[in-house]
Amino acid sequence: MIEGLYIHIPFCHQICRYCDFVKMVPQKGMPSIYVEHLIRELESNIPLLTNLKTIYFGGGTPTLLDQSLLARLFEAISHRLNLSLLEEYTIEANPNDITKTLGAMFVQHGINRVSLGVQTFSPHLLTFLGRTHRPDDIGRAIQELRASGIKNINIDLIYAIPGQSIQDLKMDLNQVLGCHPQHISAYNLILEEKTILYHAYQNQQFEFLDDELELEMSDLIESTLLEAGYHRYEISNYALPGYESKHNLLVWNLEEYLGIGMGSHSQYQRKRLVNHTTFSSYIAAIDEIGLGFAHEEPYEPEIEFVMLGLRKTAGIDVDRFETLFGQPIFQRFPELKHHLATGLLEKKGRQLQLTKQGLDLANQVFVTLF
Repeated sequence: MIEGLYIHIPFCHQICRYCDFVKMVPQKGMPSIYVEHLIRELESNIPLLTNLKTIYFGGGTPTLLDQSLLARLFEAISHRLNLSLLEEYTIEANPNDITKTLGAMFVQHGINRVSLGVQTFSPHLLTFLGRTHRPDDIGRAIQELRASGIKNINIDLIYAIPGQSIQDLKMDLNQVLGCHPQHISAYNLILEEKTILYHAYQNQQFEFLDDELELEMSDLIESTLLEAGYHRYEISNYALPGYESKHNLLVWNLEEYLGIGMGSHSQYQRKRLVNHTTFSSYIAAIDEIGLGFAHEEPYEPEIEFVMLGLRKTAGIDVDRFETLFGQPIFQRFPELKHHLATGLLEKKGRQLQLTKQGLDLANQVFVTLF
């Protein structure tokens, strides 16, 4: 049963140097064409969307759309779908896009959670990342959202940015805590191929921070946020009690969700489906069959269950694994016993979870699953 809906808006004001998501700077007229086809894809999937608990607008930059197009999308959702079970309705936003009228529109259409792409408060690091907002935009955006009635705000942070110091990170954390968000996501910068940053690195334009400093930064983030009352419920995510991301938990718990829009992924009936990733191919697919579906990806639910589940600090229920897949988890993945012995994993009752050391070295566990 599909409980989550992801809606991808691929448009950006400019391309951030580190981003490898499906995105583009739109030409004139593209956003209105895209929204029209997105609504048609939504309509084609209505029979699957009768029990939604979460909706998530991601990108790209959903708030790049002008307010009339956003209103069309929000109204299409509220008029066509049964939202009586909906618990969480999230939209990603750039701080410099937020206005009082936009915040009021969010509330009017039932959006109750906004995820702000802050990344850092340091001007020189924002420039390095290719972000378009300035530090002053962040506090103003949060004030506007709260004044509009949004009570659940996430701040995205990036750390281990080339040129970033421990003092820079301490400043970021102090600024974040001063904003009093309900949720904080903190991701270490990862170099992805097909990004502007990757090509700059290949041309030796900068050096990455060493592993020891990156680990020190991770520890600083955890200790600072725990002391401030947040709890770490996933490798990169912290929340005040009761404000964990319901949509992300749905994904990490291997529940079913549908994605619509360019490059979106869907997971249901033990299949992983991927939409077309270019504007022209996506539009053509909607015109032809009403769906953006391009192909089915290889999908190994046992591996997904363990990898995604172990990202959560609560870990995975070994009995649920056996119920779902018909064999004990240590029989399917005997290498997990080795990680128990080396202290990267621990078992508490039915729960198998990463230790503190394991959270820092999670990839050493994950690579052995393949």
